[in-house]
Amino acid sequence: MRLQLSTTTTLAVLLSTFSTLSSAYTWPSPQYDALEALIYEGRTTAGSSLTALVHPCKKRVGTLASVPAEWLRFAFHDMATHNVDDGTGGMDGSIVYELGRAENFGSGFNQTLGDFENFPNKYLSRADIIAAGAVHSVATCGGPIIPFRGGRIDTFEAGGFGTPEPHHDLDTLTESFRRQGFSTPEMIKMVACGHTMGGVRSEEFPQLVPPGPDPSVMVIQDFDTTPDFDNKVVTEYLDGTTPNVLVNSPNRTLVSDLRVFSADGNNTMREIAPEDTFQSECRDILERMLNVVPRGVTLTEEITMLPVKVKNAQLTIEKEQLVFKSTLRLAQPLDEPVSKERVVTMFWCDRYGNNKDCEDSARSSVFVKRLTEDPDISPVTKNLGYSFYSYDFVVPINPAQSISKFWFEVDEKDGSRPTLHNNEGTDYPVEQDEIIFVPMMSSVNVISNGTDGKVVQNRNNLTGEFFYREYNLVVGVREDTEPDRVYVDGFDSSVLGFAYLVNTTIDLTLDDSLKPVAGYKFYTGQLDDSGLQLSIDLNLDVGGQFLDSMVELKAMSIIIAINRFLLFLLLIIRLFFLLLFLLILVLRHIRILRLWCLALLLLLLPRARTTRHLPCLCSSLCFLLLLVDGEELVESQFVPAEGAVDAAACEAHVFEEGAGGWVEADTGGRTGGLARGGLAKSSFEGVRGCFRTIIFEFAFDVVDRVVGVDCEEFVPRHMDVAKR
Repeated sequence: MRLQLSTTTTLAVLLSTFSTLSSAYTWPSPQYDALEALIYEGRTTAGSSLTALVHPCKKRVGTLASVPAEWLRFAFHDMATHNVDDGTGGMDGSIVYELGRAENFGSGFNQTLGDFENFPNKYLSRADIIAAGAVHSVATCGGPIIPFRGGRIDTFEAGGFGTPEPHHDLDTLTESFRRQGFSTPEMIKMVACGHTMGGVRSEEFPQLVPPGPDPSVMVIQDFDTTPDFDNKVVTEYLDGTTPNVLVNSPNRTLVSDLRVFSADGNNTMREIAPEDTFQSECRDILERMLNVVPRGVTLTEEITMLPVKVKNAQLTIEKEQLVFKSTLRLAQPLDEPVSKERVVTMFWCDRYGNNKDCEDSARSSVFVKRLTEDPDISPVTKNLGYSFYSYDFVVPINPAQSISKFWFEVDEKDGSRPTLHNNEGTDYPVEQDEIIFVPMMSSVNVISNGTDGKVVQNRNNLTGEFFYREYNLVVGVREDTEPDRVYVDGFDSSVLGFAYLVNTTIDLTLDDSLKPVAGYKFYTGQLDDSGLQLSIDLNLDVGGQFLDSMVELKAMSIIIAINRFLLFLLLIIRLFFLLLFLLILVLRHIRILRLWCLALLLLLLPRARTTRHLPCLCSSLCFLLLLVDGEELVESQFVPAEGAVDAAACEAHVFEEGAGGWVEADTGGRTGGLARGGLAKSSFEGVRGCFRTIIFEFAFDVVDRVVGVDCEEFVPRHMDVAKR
C-alpha cells in the first residue's frame, strides 16, 4: 500500500501568494524551469549567473558606465525594429547583427553583447536573455519588478532601420514610436523610464559631452542626479535643475529628450512625476516593450516564482553505484527564519519487483546537504522579500528495483503537521531508466583550432584564435536492453557573435573497454561544440520504439556542467595557494611578502555575493590573518603611537565596538601592554583573548570592505576558538 502523508498549511501564505501559478505549473516543465531560474535565481540551470554582472546596480569596470542602463538600452534598441504595419521586428535578438549602424553606436552595445553571449541555450533564447537582462537592470537599481514572459524566438538576420536618434525632429520621433506600437504619451513614458539611469557619453556625442583632458578616459554626463531607477529624471526636468544634456544642451539639434518630454505640453511628465506613479507607469510601459515580438510569436504565461521547485533530478552512476540525485528548493520570506530542526525527506517508489509503485511501502531518505542561498542571487527575488533554501538528495538505487517516482515531506519539528510536496498529487515522475547520462565518466577537452577565419557581421575583428570543446560522452544503457541505435542530439546557441547554431547528432557505440556497472553497459562517443552552453538529448531506439532521456535526467536536456579540465585546473590552484601559505609561515620576517600574499588572496575572493562557498572563504581568511603575524597588522590598526594599551583598555575597545557581544576577552584580571613592535612576552597571556578578538574584528572589517559581506553573519560558530 502506498504510504500516505498529510499536508499542512506551513507554507500556506506563500503558496496562496502564487496560487495562480500552482494551477498552471506541473513538473517537469523544462522551459518554465529555465525561465524561472533565470529571473528568480538570476542564473541558468547550468549555474551561469547573469545577475552577478549587473547586481547591485553595478558600474562597468574601466568606463564606469551604468551596466543596468546599458542593458535596458540594449533591450529597447532590439525592440525598436518592430513595425506594427507589417508585423516584423521586435524583441527577436536581431540587434546582435545591427551593431554597425549609427543608431546602435557605442562601446556599451558591444560590451552588453559580450555580457549576454554566454547565456542562451535550448530553452533560453537570445531575445529572452536580453529581456531578462532588462528586468534585472530595473530591479537592481530600485525599480519595479517587471512581469516577465518567455518564448521569444531568435532571428539570424538584421532587422529594419528606424531606432530613434538624438538629432531626429519631433515628427520623426513620434513616427518611430508609432511604428513600434506606442502613442505620444507612451513615447514620453518610455523615454523617461529609459533615461532614469545612465547618461550621455563623450565618445558617442562629443558635441554634447566634451571629452576630458585624457581622451582615453570617457566622460559621462548622467541624465539625472542619482544612479537609481527613480523619478528624478522627471522632477528635475520639471523644476529646471536637470543635468540631462539631451534637454539643456546649447546644441538644440540634439535635445531629443526635450522634444519628447514637451510633446504634449509636459502633461504626461507632470502626470508621472509622483514616485509611486512613476514606478507603476514604468513597470507597465517596460513590460509592453519587452512583449513586443514579431507577428506569429506567442509568449509564455507570466513566469512567477515557484515556492516549491524540484531541480537537478537525475538517475546516474557514481563510484560504481546507481544513484538518484535531486534537489528541493523552498522559498522562504526574508523576515521569517527557518527552523534549524527542519527535516526534509524524499520518498520514492520502486519501478520493478514486488514493491513496484509502492505496493507495500515507500523508500525514504533525508537530505545530505542544505544550501542557504544569498538573497542577492537575484534582485527580483530580493525585492519580493524571499530567499531560497535548497536540500540536496543522493540516494543509492538497486538496479533490480530502480525508481519510478518520488515526492517530498517537510517537517518543521515544531508540533505542526508535516507538509507534503507531491506535484499537485501526481508525484514527480522518473519517466524511464533505460538510458542514463554518466557525467562522472564523461570528460571535455578544450581544443584550439588556430585562426578560424570566421568573420561575424558587425563585430570588430573577431578572427583570431578560436576554441572548440571536445565532449567525450559516456551513456549507460540497461544490460537487459538490446538497442538498435543509441545516439545524442546536441544543441548550442551560445556561439561567438551568434553567427550560427550548433545542431548536431552523433551515434554512440558500445564500449567494451568499460565493464558494466550497476546493471548498465556503457556507450561512448565524441561531440564537438564551438559554443558555450551545450545541451544534449539522449536517444534510444529499441525494436522500433523510441526513448528520449530528456525528461528523465533533468526535466530538460542535460546541460553539461562537469569539466574535468577545469577540475584539474582548480586542483592546481589549490596546491599553489597551499604552497604560498606555507611560504608565508616560513618567511615570517619578510613583511612585504606576507602583505602581498594577503592582497592576492583578497583579489581572488569572489566579489559577487552569490557564491555558496563565501562563508568558508570568510572563515579561512579570518584564521589566515591569525596565523600570519596578525599582531603587526592589528598593531598598526589599533595601537596609538604614544604608547601601550593595557588589557582593560583593550577589552573596553572590543566591547565598545560590539565584538564582545559574541566573544569574551579572556584577560583573567591581569594587565599587560600591547606596544608598538609586537607583544611583550610577559604581557601576552594577559591580553591574549582580547588580542585575538581584535584580529578577528580587523579581519571581518577587511572582508566586509573588499568582498562586501559581513563576516560576522557567517563565522560566529568559529569564535569559540578565539577563547581557547
